[in-house]
Amino acid sequence: MNTGERIQKLRKLNNMTQENLADYLKISRQSISKWEANLAYPETDKLIKLAELFQVNVDYLLRGVEANTNTNTPRYHYEYKSKRTFCGLPLIHINIGRGIYKAKGVIAIGNIAKGFIAIGLLSMGILSIGVLTLGLIALGLFSLGGLSVGSIALGIFAVGAIACGIFSIGAIAIGYFSVGALSVAKYVAIGDNAYADIALGMTKASGTIYESYSGIENTYSYDKNEVIKAMNEHIPRFWTFFKKIIEHFI
Repeated sequence: MNTGERIQKLRKLNNMTQENLADYLKISRQSISKWEANLAYPETDKLIKLAELFQVNVDYLLRGVEANTNTNTPRYHYEYKSKRTFCGLPLIHINIGRGIYKAKGVIAIGNIAKGFIAIGLLSMGILSIGVLTLGLIALGLFSLGGLSVGSIALGIFAVGAIACGIFSIGAIAIGYFSVGALSVAKYVAIGDNAYADIALGMTKASGTIYESYSGIENTYSYDKNEVIKAMNEHIPRFWTFFKKIIEHFI
């Protein structure tokens, strides 16, 4: 068995196509085909990446020396791509496993996923769910989107332990309108500690236009009508939509 045959064997054991392997190595599929046909040989850096990917040593790839190798245990990998398409994308593309697998479809599920609905460790889509997410609606450990929900959330509407957005809700909330334990805002902040033009706090409040705090846990002390009046007088009409939302928290 030569080097090309060993690469082909390992690729198939790991349920990878030539395109999958080419994507991982950031080369063309034709290069993989030439390697496997013994028309060309991988460069040193590519041999090292292959060894890391397939959990073998470089000697095995070059000479077939199998000490400390794992050539018969395939990595878990599953891929499904529907034949039906929409706008050139498969309706469903699932591509998951141990390693780097990309999924792209209307509904995409993969280690790296792109689609209208994307689910993955790294996901991008209109609805995006995962660890690191980017989308119109983003749900993840770290999320960025129009509506963003996560431990760390950035968006127009952001909800999270640390939230930053035009309208943000979180343990630490930063935005134009914020609600949180520590709430910092341009216009209205509501929380245990609040800092804004209009600040409503329990323990502490610092406002340039209006401020109120009770000093009593879980208790606010302010006149709702006065707060709404201050909002209407000092916050531009451009922000009317967000003012209506914040009124529900007052």
